[in-house]
Amino acid sequence: MSENKKNIKEKRQHERAPVKLEVTFQSGEDLVSRYMSNISRGGVYVNTSEPLGLDTEIDLSFTLPESGHKFVILGKVVWNSPSGGKTPPGMGIQFREMPEEDAILIEGYLQAQSKK
Repeated sequence: MSENKKNIKEKRQHERAPVKLEVTFQSGEDLVSRYMSNISRGGVYVNTSEPLGLDTEIDLSFTLPESGHKFVILGKVVWNSPSGGKTPPGMGIQFREMPEEDAILIEGYLQAQSKK
């Protein structure tokens, strides 16, 4: 593992699971639909060629497989990656406010994914 990847992994507070799930959020006047490429207890990475600005707060809406539960969680853009970089273009979104039920469901999903 490269030193840079090791440092990034060490900064993460939560383990991530790779996913390809549709997520919707408001961007200006538009309701936008994109795909998240990973999820953790603390947030998601959303693939988009037009990432929102840092510190932008958004309501994320998505459903995890097998749960059937629709999540609507307030998030904040904490980093973004423009096109042409090593990371696919998109934005890292940290969950800001999440009902305890949602946290339990996400944690269960992550545990199930780690066993696969």
